[in-house]
Amino acid sequence: MNLRPILIIALASLLLINSCSPEDETNLQKNMSISLKFESLDTNLKSTNSVKTYSLKIISLSPLVIESNELEVIEVTNALTGNVSSVIVERKVQKSKTGPLSNKEQGCTSSISNGYWYDGNDCFMYGTIVTDNNCNQLFIPADETTQILMNDCGWSDVA
Repeated sequence: MNLRPILIIALASLLLINSCSPEDETNLQKNMSISLKFESLDTNLKSTNSVKTYSLKIISLSPLVIESNELEVIEVTNALTGNVSSVIVERKVQKSKTGPLSNKEQGCTSSISNGYWYDGNDCFMYGTIVTDNNCNQLFIPADETTQILMNDCGWSDVA
């Protein structure tokens, strides 16, 4: 009996198993760069420039930490599930100040903005964040067609 084919299969299997260790997967997800698109909510800007694309670097997934001058991470409640998670939104900058505003500085006025809900795995789901006068923030996922165009998902989204 020839053991050579069995030995080759065993070595190939061993290499495959060791090449996909959980530690390597975590390192791949850290410090990765992604691009997210944001639609303008301004009805006067219904042109080709109504979508902005931002590049950002993900420093950590748990908790979600990003590196970006234009975007920030906030915690909101998903309107469909009731779960609290991280959402990436455009920074709000007051024209008379040089830095971003906190909810307290904004006075928690009701507002609507777009953002990306982080599902805790590898998907950033596009939707709308509604803020009321009491600083309660709800994330409402976009319709399926918009999500197909705007979501940024990793390998878990591939069938």
